[in-house]
Amino acid sequence: AAAAAADAPRGETNPNARSGPSSPSPSVIDATDDASVAFADLRPELHPVLLAALRRAGFVDATPLQTRAVPAALDASPDGTTRDVVVAAETGSGKTLAYLVPVFSNLLRNGHGRGGE
Repeated sequence: AAAAAADAPRGETNPNARSGPSSPSPSVIDATDDASVAFADLRPELHPVLLAALRRAGFVDATPLQTRAVPAALDASPDGTTRDVVVAAETGSGKTLAYLVPVFSNLLRNGHGRGGE
């Protein structure tokens, strides 16, 4: 069963999660029954350069886990801070891209995608 844990608006609170005074308890999201969605349709939107690279590498549709975890990691609070996302799932469910896609998208959006700098 694939589950993505994030500070998300829906899901159950994880009673085993550690949180400090400024850290809300994460929610557990079960993505097992979710449908795949194209990376281009995820919201917030991914950087266009990253979308093109994903397409060239053959990644058009996000796995159900990625469909839930990537937007949770990209979703910024009104103060501009992003969420911590913890993903626990079986091998082959797409955890690596679920972590890397938001990182690369944010790096590109913040101007860190120019080679040689």
